[in-house]
Amino acid sequence: MLAETTLSKSDLIQPIFIKESLKGTEEIKSMPGINRLGLDILDGEIEKIIDLGIKSIAVFPVIDEDKKDEIGSQATEENNFICQAISSIKKNFPDLVVIADVALDPYTDHGHDGLLDASEVNMIEIILIIVFFAMIGLATLNWQLCQAIITENERQRQERTYLSEQRENKLNENR
Repeated sequence: MLAETTLSKSDLIQPIFIKESLKGTEEIKSMPGINRLGLDILDGEIEKIIDLGIKSIAVFPVIDEDKKDEIGSQATEENNFICQAISSIKKNFPDLVVIADVALDPYTDHGHDGLLDASEVNMIEIILIIVFFAMIGLATLNWQLCQAIITENERQRQERTYLSEQRENKLNENR
């Protein structure tokens, strides 16, 4: 049997791009017609979105460059830019579904989604951010998913260690 799929405005999620220290808007050159917003105009933009019948937004932050570092430390600051923005949105629009990315790329100076560990992304840090967001009420936790990520991360670490040891043994044999 076939069933027809329907899609309505209430099924949509509107991405919102916000930038710390910005007043007004800033064009995103790689996305024609799309702008980053300053917090000073964010509420007005969200009101327009709600008036269109859209009930969910996904927030993507850009923080000030001087706050970025190798480990993305701003991501777990309780009063960081994204936490302030989402807290304000939830206060002013309590029925709006707000989605936030927990990747580290907005906070790191290298732009990767996680921490670099021997040139690889360490997913454990992503879990720490999820836990942090849950603690301040911005996310719900799926402990099974977190455990699966931890298990996979550890398996990959053990595999890298084993392969590194094997290479070292080969080198020693050839000497």
